[in-house]
Amino acid sequence: MLIKTMIKEISLLTGISLICAFTINFISPRGIPFVGNWKILSEKKRNINLPSGIEINDIDVARSIYDEKKYIFVDARHPEAFKEGHIKKAINLPISFFDDSIAGFLENYPLDTPLIVYCSSKDCHESSMLSQNLLDLGYLNVKIFVEGYRGWTMKGYEIEK
Repeated sequence: MLIKTMIKEISLLTGISLICAFTINFISPRGIPFVGNWKILSEKKRNINLPSGIEINDIDVARSIYDEKKYIFVDARHPEAFKEGHIKKAINLPISFFDDSIAGFLENYPLDTPLIVYCSSKDCHESSMLSQNLLDLGYLNVKIFVEGYRGWTMKGYEIEK
């Protein structure tokens, strides 16, 4: 009898918890979609409307662009993550401190500077948000290195700390 009561109570608490969790996820602006392409849906929720062809999906292509030294690599991650390691010679312009950092960035990098923005990995949206902000400011040549820092290090390419 006691075990049946405990099972009923656990089931009831689990059911209530699931209902609360799904309700909060549904009404939250940062909720996780249940079906579909999560990346596309989350970018739409953030009002990111990036032009086509902006993404660099191949790590070796990003490396060859890096070797040409025509683009500035811009790290969109938090300064602490940047200090732990970043693509060699990259500039840190964290999306979380964009308003505080952009004036200095504009002084050093005019609007016609070719930029490649990256963050941690393809699951990170900081590079998309930063790219959108830079395009909105009038930067003319902005690309996103989709695989980001994780992809770069997995290939064994040089970093600095």
